[in-house]
Amino acid sequence: MALYYPIYDMWTWYQPVAEPLRSALQPEMLRRVVDSFTETFFSLLRAGYPVCLVDHRHLAEARTEGRRMRIGQSLFEAVVMSGTEELPGPARKNLETWHNAGGLIIEAAREPGWQARLRERFPPAVSSSQPGCLATRFERDGVEVTLLVNTTKMAWAGTVLVPHPRSASFWHFDDGTITRPTGDPSISDTIPLTLRAMETVAVVSKP
Repeated sequence: MALYYPIYDMWTWYQPVAEPLRSALQPEMLRRVVDSFTETFFSLLRAGYPVCLVDHRHLAEARTEGRRMRIGQSLFEAVVMSGTEELPGPARKNLETWHNAGGLIIEAAREPGWQARLRERFPPAVSSSQPGCLATRFERDGVEVTLLVNTTKMAWAGTVLVPHPRSASFWHFDDGTITRPTGDPSISDTIPLTLRAMETVAVVSKP
C-alpha cells in the first residue's frame, strides 16, 4: 500500500517565518494539505494497513507491471492520495497509465466512503475493534511476516489474515518463545491473536 506524501504541495505553499514554525502561521491551503495527509495516514494504520510513503519523484520513476506499480524494488497494488492539490506531469501520467491497467487509486479527501472501497478490494491484514496496535507486513526469502506491536498498557485482541495458515507460528519477541495458533488452520486463514500490554509479536508463515 502506497500513501502519497504531498511534499510538492508543501513546497508550493510553505512560507518561511522568523519565529518558531507553527501551523497557524502557514496559509490555509498548506494547513488543509497537512491535516488531510495526517488524518489519512492514521486512518490507514488504525485499519491495519501498513503503508509506504511515496512522493512525486517516486511516482515519476514508477513502472506499470500488470495491475501493480513498481517503484524501485517495491510493488504496489493501491495508491492512496490525501488532500493533494497539485501533482507534476510525469507523476500524474504514470499514475494514469497504471490506473488504466487496473491499479487502484483512492482519493481519500474526495471520497467519503474510501475506506470501504479499499477494504472491498484489499481486506486488511490485521483487524480489531481496539486501537493501539501497529502492524506491517513483508516477505523475506519466501517467508511471509506480519509484525505487530501493542502500543498500549492493556491487552489487545484481534485477528490476523495469514497467507499460509497451516504453517503459521507466533514469534513472541518479549520472552523469545514460539507458539502455534489455536483452532483448525484448514478452516480459515483469519487467525485470532492476543497481545499483552506493550508486546511485540511476529506472525510467520510460508508455503
